[in-house]
Amino acid sequence: MAPSPRSLKPAPPPPQPSSPPTPSSPSPSPSPSSSPEETLKSPSLYSDIFYDASHHLHATPSSQTIDSLAPIETFFRKNPRFLYSAAALKDHPYNPLTPEVVLLGASNVGKSSFLNALVSRSGTARVGPRPGKTTLMNAYGVGPAPITPKKDLTPGTHKPTHPLIVMDTPGYGFKSKATWGKSIVEYLASRKALRGAIVLLSSEKKLLDTDRWILKTLADTNTRTLAVLTKVDKAKGRWSVVGSDMARALQEELRALEVQSDYEWSEGSGWVPDVYLTAAGMRGASNTLGNGGGMGGVRAAILEMAGIDLGVKRAKTPEEPQNKSYEGKIVSFDDLQWKK
Repeated sequence: MAPSPRSLKPAPPPPQPSSPPTPSSPSPSPSPSSSPEETLKSPSLYSDIFYDASHHLHATPSSQTIDSLAPIETFFRKNPRFLYSAAALKDHPYNPLTPEVVLLGASNVGKSSFLNALVSRSGTARVGPRPGKTTLMNAYGVGPAPITPKKDLTPGTHKPTHPLIVMDTPGYGFKSKATWGKSIVEYLASRKALRGAIVLLSSEKKLLDTDRWILKTLADTNTRTLAVLTKVDKAKGRWSVVGSDMARALQEELRALEVQSDYEWSEGSGWVPDVYLTAAGMRGASNTLGNGGGMGGVRAAILEMAGIDLGVKRAKTPEEPQNKSYEGKIVSFDDLQWKK
């Protein structure tokens, strides 16, 4: 049994680059056992794009996932609302009922575009006046109001307005605030509401020192991790190849961290083996993307990580392995409650 992440020692402070990172392609690595097709069409046409642990790229056309992903898209579209901002752990309100997932990413990784596309509403994400200057964590409620039994409302507990909270964080890396590292580590290590982290990494760049730091922090705090590549459309006709190379390098990094970890932060139970590929900002308007650009599959993976079951079955190709990001009890939407 893994010890509680609350008892872990603090993660090391984040590295502070003195200049902006230079975009570059991931370092060459051995060819996958099944090379992605370079003839794949625009990523906007695929709802579920991910690179699995067996080195296969899966890209499912949106037309084939209407029945399975439409209810999930509706869930994220329903009533997204900014809830509050917090500078430190002590500023977060008491939350014993609603699952939280935290959104992490470097400065200029496309985090705002991703959040807007996630809820299919442009302008949802709150941003600072300049990149790297935002210092607050911003909480967003997602989904229709859940049915909460009175017995679950302890004295001082407010009735939840949403079944899921997405916690946006300041971008780390170039020109980010030094205090970001401390506040985010405290949140990861101590927030009982937290169900997992969504880490955004740019497919335009190789892994940076700051990316490795945040991945190590997630391992050290025993935080369930879902890795998502952004901006895959920037590679144009070679997006599937470039995205697969980056995903494979990321999986190797995660496996290396798993070996170093003293806790049960491992493939499947600690981090999701599938690396998702997205193009959230490619059409310029996040509310028109729908399930395209890989957003449909990411939404389904987020709900699975949070332990929310909408009663729909995600479409799977025969060779696709089952996602093992969450191995605990799956709670129905109407009976949503905390895992004690």
